[in-house]
Amino acid sequence: MQIEVYKKEEEEKLAEAMEEVEESERTLEAIINELSNLSEKLKELSEEVSQIVETLKREHTSLKLEFEK
Repeated sequence: MQIEVYKKEEEEKLAEAMEEVEESERTLEAIINELSNLSEKLKELSEEVSQIVETLKREHTSLKLEFEK
């Protein structure tokens, strides 16, 4: 059987370490949220670019067809 004794100093170090871990978790959570928001914006921009490309393709095709007439 082993008995471990924690001194007050060790408890304080453990509390500080836990606070650092919690702070790191909060920072990581904020970064994840920011990246998620940026990802959503990129998705929206990608859709807009795709729509513009499709519009240009239609316009180019119709211009070509009108020119050929």
